[in-house]
Amino acid sequence: MSDSDDTDRSDEGGDVLPFPTDRMQQEDEVPEERDDLDSLTNGSSALDDFTHEDYIAATTREYQGLAEAISEAEREDHQLAAVSASMPGLETGMVGFEDVTGEMEQTDPPDQAPSDLPSRVITGLVLAAAVIASLFAGGGWLMLLVGALSLIGLIEFYTAMRRVGFAPLSLFGIAGAVGALVGAWMAGPIAAAGFTAATAVAILLWYSLLVRKNPLGNAAITMLGVLWIPVMFSFAAPIARHPDHRPLIIALVVATGILDIGSFFAGKRWGRRRLSPQLSPNKTVEGLLGGVLLATSVTVLLTFIPWFEPLDWKAGLGLAAVVAVFGPMGDLAESLIKRSLGIKDMGAILPGHGGVLDRVDGFLFTIPVAYFFFRLAGFLA
Repeated sequence: MSDSDDTDRSDEGGDVLPFPTDRMQQEDEVPEERDDLDSLTNGSSALDDFTHEDYIAATTREYQGLAEAISEAEREDHQLAAVSASMPGLETGMVGFEDVTGEMEQTDPPDQAPSDLPSRVITGLVLAAAVIASLFAGGGWLMLLVGALSLIGLIEFYTAMRRVGFAPLSLFGIAGAVGALVGAWMAGPIAAAGFTAATAVAILLWYSLLVRKNPLGNAAITMLGVLWIPVMFSFAAPIARHPDHRPLIIALVVATGILDIGSFFAGKRWGRRRLSPQLSPNKTVEGLLGGVLLATSVTVLLTFIPWFEPLDWKAGLGLAAVVAVFGPMGDLAESLIKRSLGIKDMGAILPGHGGVLDRVDGFLFTIPVAYFFFRLAGFLA
C-alpha cells in the first residue's frame, strides 16, 4: 500500500488498525503442546500488552462517537411516558408503566361524552306529535305513517346486512313489505300472511333460475326483514280500521313509550345489575322494574279518563302487562341483531335515537300481541 493511500484513508475517518498480531504466534507455526499448556495455566497471553489506547486506535471515529453518545444518554434522566391506547369495547384511555407496576395511584377514567338527552326528547316529541296528528286525521293516515316507518326500517336493516357481506334481495323485500301492509289494511292479517308467502316463493324462484353466492343465507336475511318489520307492523291495520281505534292506539303508544322512558331514567338513577350483559349492557334490572312500574301506573290512570271509555282499569292492567313483557323482548331482539353485526345503531336518521328501528323496536313486538289482546277483550269485535 502506498503512502498516498494511507493519507486518503486517514482523511475518511481513521484507519482501522489491525490487532497486534506480531505479538502472537503465526498460524503457520505449530507451537509445542507443553508451551501452550503452560501459557494457559499461567494466564499469560499475547494480548496482555494490548492497552486501551490500542483499542481506541483500532476503532473508527464513528464508533468512538457512538460510544460517547451512549455514555451521555446513560447520564441523563428520563421520565416514563404514558401511551394513548384505544382498546376495542373501551373508551380511549392512558396506559402508562405506573399503571402496571402500581408505583402511582390509579386515576379515575375520563368523563364520558355528554348525554344526547335533549335530542332524544325532541325526537320523541316529534314522533308522538306525528302519531297523534295521523290518528285524528284518520286511520288511513296512520297506516301511511306506519308504512313509511316500516319501509325506512326495512331499508336500514338491509343496508346493515350489506355492510357485513350479505346481499339481500332488497327489491323483493320492499315489494313484499308493501304487499303485506296494503293487504292487512284491505283484508286483515291473513292477507299480510299471503303476501309474505308469495314473497318467499318469488325469492326461491329467483335463486333457482339465477345462480348467486350464498343463496340460502341471503334468502333468509331477506325474509327475516319482511317478517320482522312490515309484517309485525301490519297488525296495526285492523286496529286502525276499527271505529274506536284512537283510544286503543294511544293507550298502546303511551304504555310502550312510558316503559322506554321510565327504564331509561330509572336505569341511570338506580341501575346496578345488568339485564342482559351480552346483548344490551346498558339495560339494568332496576331500570326495567322502574319502567314497568311507571308504565303500569300511567296506563291504569288513563282508563279513568272518560275519553278512554272502551278501556277499564282491568284492561289497562292487561295492556300494561303485555307491554311490560313484550316491549323489552323487542328491544333485546334488535340488540341481538346489532350485536351480531357489531354495530351500535341501525341508522342515523333520528337525532339522539339512531335509526328508525332503534326507536320502534319495542312496538314490533307489542303491536301484534296487543292486537290479539284487544280481540280477546272484545274491543275489536
